Amino acid sequence: MASDEAARTSCDVVVCIPTYRRPASLALLLKSVEAQSYLKVFCVVVADNDSENPSVPGVDIPPGLKSRFHWFPVEERGVSVIRDRLVKYTLDNFPSAVWLAFVDDDERPIAEWLDLMVATGNRYPSDIVGGPVIGRLPSKVPFLARYSLYSSRRRQVTGPVEMVNGTGNILVSVDFLRRLGRDPFLPELGRTGGEDYEFFLYAKSRGARFVWCDEAIVEEEVEPSRLHSISVLKRYLAISAYQARVDKRYNRFPQMLMILLMRTK
Repeated sequence: MASDEAARTSCDVVVCIPTYRRPASLALLLKSVEAQSYLKVFCVVVADNDSENPSVPGVDIPPGLKSRFHWFPVEERGVSVIRDRLVKYTLDNFPSAVWLAFVDDDERPIAEWLDLMVATGNRYPSDIVGGPVIGRLPSKVPFLARYSLYSSRRRQVTGPVEMVNGTGNILVSVDFLRRLGRDPFLPELGRTGGEDYEFFLYAKSRGARFVWCDEAIVEEEVEPSRLHSISVLKRYLAISAYQARVDKRYNRFPQMLMILLMRTK
């Protein structure tokens, strides 16, 4: 499903959304994207990794997005595959696009999100702009969940930074993606995790300039099943495992171990 040709050829930013079995959540996200205060033309591309009907999207498209909405199915499973397809679709179909934004299907950006991200990307020399993802948790959750990454990931001061974390709220220069020299996300990491971490390290090795926009907040609805203490511990173990594998690939000191050592000083 493709949008209006005039919008496609004039859009400044492409908002890319990978989705998998979250139609209700995706519908809410699309409404929040429709409500963006960004004044220039932006388009929305949804890649569906579990579509039973490959000819139509599984949600109602908000009226304000219909002329700028693109949707396509991705049969091969894996978060790396779907994100790489979104990047390729953007590079192939939006000749005037300057930025590609990633946001997840269980998230809700504030109305000024795109304005703030693009303004920050334009203010500083940058190839990748990151922003905070804040979890919206129930009032009663286990202690570990309350102070885990599901509540709030690492935040930084707005401006140039060494690195950003996660693809749930990022803006990437289309020109940088064209110069990257490979698909951004490695398929072999798509099921184990770490594809975003590896992409950032690879981008850094290619000279990427990272910037943070702490005001461009995205809220995440966290599924209750992920908030049990044992689930939180398993999540941290998985993160430390994939980061160790990726760090080894780049001859880096294991980041999780470095964090632990710093906290013991």
